[in-house]
Amino acid sequence: MRIGTIISFSVVVAWLVIALISPFVINGVNAVDLEQLFSGPSKNGFFGYDDLGRDIGL
Repeated sequence: MRIGTIISFSVVVAWLVIALISPFVINGVNAVDLEQLFSGPSKNGFFGYDDLGRDIGL
């Protein structure tokens, strides 16, 4: 195999490993809370929630 093929294969394998493992090691800051995301605005969070489910309220 040529070196370019080996490097390309290594990049694809690394991407695949990251894509398969990342849902299990995602940290709490980036984790999406669907219950908050789809709930309506509350008393404390008048503006609702952003795409990650974090409160936008002041």
